[in-house]
Amino acid sequence: MPPILVVDDDPDYREFLMTVLERSGVDGIGAASGAEALDILERQPCAGAIVDIVMAGMDGLELVRALRAAGRTVPILTLTGGCVGQRSPYLNAALALGADMAACKGGSELGPIRALVERARAAAPA
Repeated sequence: MPPILVVDDDPDYREFLMTVLERSGVDGIGAASGAEALDILERQPCAGAIVDIVMAGMDGLELVRALRAAGRTVPILTLTGGCVGQRSPYLNAALALGADMAACKGGSELGPIRALVERARAAAPA
């Protein structure tokens, strides 16, 4: 299975996400920005994407929009911090733009990451 793309401008959190993927038996490839993510996708297929919403430059919402506009159908999980009671208008916007799942950072993201991995495995060619 191709790796799952992890896009987050916080290097420590990006490494955390990569470790979660590794422990799930999946390779990850990291990008520090939306623009870097698009560059990676030009060179390498990915089975899915975990995308931080709030980033400088191209934010996660713009990245989700760009991926879907380009016809990419890989499962996308968007994440954001600063949620109040597990709610955030950013998460709703991400879903409206074509993300498959959305979750808050800070503990509630582990289940959705596992779900993304399972979707990616199910969609991967045998």
